[in-house]
Amino acid sequence: LELLSAWASRAAAQRGHVTAAFGNALRDYLLRLRARLMALVNPKPKEKTSLLLLHARTKKAAGQLARLAAVCLCDDFADDDLVTPHIDGASAAAKADAGSETANSLPPRLRRSSRARSSGSMSSIAAPAPYACGITPTPSLVSMFEKLPSGVGLIAHFYAAAQESEGSPDSPLYYALLSALLEPYMRFLCEWVFNGRLVDLYSEFGILMNEQALAQHDSFYWKRAFKIDTSSQLFPGNMLHDVMTCGKALTLLRTCEPLHYLFSTQLPTPALRLHFNPEAVREMQQSVAKYFGVLSALSSAHKNARDTLLANAEQDRIARFQDGVRRAQAAADELSRRAESARQQKALDQQQEHAMAEAGKALFRQRQEEDREREAEAERKRKASDQKLRARSEALMQQMEERQRSLAIAAEKREAAAQWRYIRGTHREKLAALLKQDKAEEAEAIATTPRPQKTQEPVPLPATTAAIFGATPTDAVLAAALENAYNAPHHCRHLRQPSRTSAN
Repeated sequence: LELLSAWASRAAAQRGHVTAAFGNALRDYLLRLRARLMALVNPKPKEKTSLLLLHARTKKAAGQLARLAAVCLCDDFADDDLVTPHIDGASAAAKADAGSETANSLPPRLRRSSRARSSGSMSSIAAPAPYACGITPTPSLVSMFEKLPSGVGLIAHFYAAAQESEGSPDSPLYYALLSALLEPYMRFLCEWVFNGRLVDLYSEFGILMNEQALAQHDSFYWKRAFKIDTSSQLFPGNMLHDVMTCGKALTLLRTCEPLHYLFSTQLPTPALRLHFNPEAVREMQQSVAKYFGVLSALSSAHKNARDTLLANAEQDRIARFQDGVRRAQAAADELSRRAESARQQKALDQQQEHAMAEAGKALFRQRQEEDREREAEAERKRKASDQKLRARSEALMQQMEERQRSLAIAAEKREAAAQWRYIRGTHREKLAALLKQDKAEEAEAIATTPRPQKTQEPVPLPATTAAIFGATPTDAVLAAALENAYNAPHHCRHLRQPSRTSAN
């Protein structure tokens, strides 16, 4: 049990405040029990203790310790589960006396185990730091300790043990341990139901918080921000649900209005404890009633102040409404005055518009007459201009036709010249041979033929020339002209030497 108390005190960082409170309460009980037993073993000089009384007291204490060990789930272990810490040789002599006194102060079973291992205490092998009793538990013993529940489960475990031991001599012990276990839980309840703060670093009090849902200020806040751990129930009926709703409502109120009078006024909250004295219970009920009386007074004062503010706001609203009605009436009067003025102005404007319309009609008729006169004059000018344009266009058409005829004639001439240049360029040798043959034939004809008398008949062409260009006079004239052009020494040289283009 001493090892369990030391382990529970050291395991606060892993198992929470309830386990640490259990370890401290168990240690205090064991210290007081040891003091009583040591007082019986070593009485004062003038006091005497009978062996029968010593046997009865030790037997009662042993039975109570055995039952407590069974409740703490640590009654099933062997001496091999206990390991004494090794001491260095340099400090062995200094710690020998302290070790003997510690071994003498242990219960008989632990004392035997300690003495059995005293021979190996001078070993140089390092061991973990011993507990206050000078003994270190093995991992198997620690695993047995870890079977003990933590948090609300530990409270419920000892509450059930206290109920089962109701009327027995062990009942005060279990209720004392239960009272010590409830102290951290009561502090948590005070913060939760009076201030709306969830101070539960190790999740040991049965109310779990969801950080993501707590950050969302919507409908999921009330449903998912906090939930009850149903694995361990401590309150009967729906009391845990009421506690949950109370703290959740205060948390929501703090989130929505941090300056609420419940949080802005530093009221001392009543201390919640487990009492077995009816007088202490009445005092706690009176302190809670006093606290709720102060809260009721604050609520009434806040309600009165709020009602006063609402009444003042209502009066201000009524005053503003009346002022608005007066302004609306003044605005309506001003609108009616402006409407009457607008009607008068509209009538005047209608008269002016009628006069202007009549003047406009007269001006329109005058302008129509002027427009008709201008249109008639323009029609006369247009007709004269059309006649001039028609005559000019006819003259231009005649000029264009003459020009086209002259261009056509020139084009025909250019085409004939181009044909001749092409033929002359492509048949130069043949033409030269033909001309030479024509000259020979002409010289032979002149030599053989007597001089004819002058007649008006045309001179016949040579046979070769007539064969090439035809026998018509026009063709003969054209052939003679071409021959003269070819025989020209200066202005027809380009016909004798055709260009590259004509040759191609």
